Amino acid sequence: MRAAVIENGVVVNIIVVSDWYKGSAILLGELPVAIGDTYDGTNFWRDGEKVIAPQPETNENLEQVIDILTGEGEGT
Repeated sequence: MRAAVIENGVVVNIIVVSDWYKGSAILLGELPVAIGDTYDGTNFWRDGEKVIAPQPETNENLEQVIDILTGEGEGT
């Protein structure tokens, strides 16, 4: 599991820890946090925007990809 090491509100390192980790680094889960991002004690921020976990593709998007891959999409 990834965790962020924070100094003065700024991510200075990303480390890999075990599930049982109880240190001071902040566990990230699915958040794509990077060195240089800021942390306000609750949320991570990059270039003024809140860092959020990637959202899964909708079923509609997946169906379109499947149609393209199987040759059932438009224009076939």
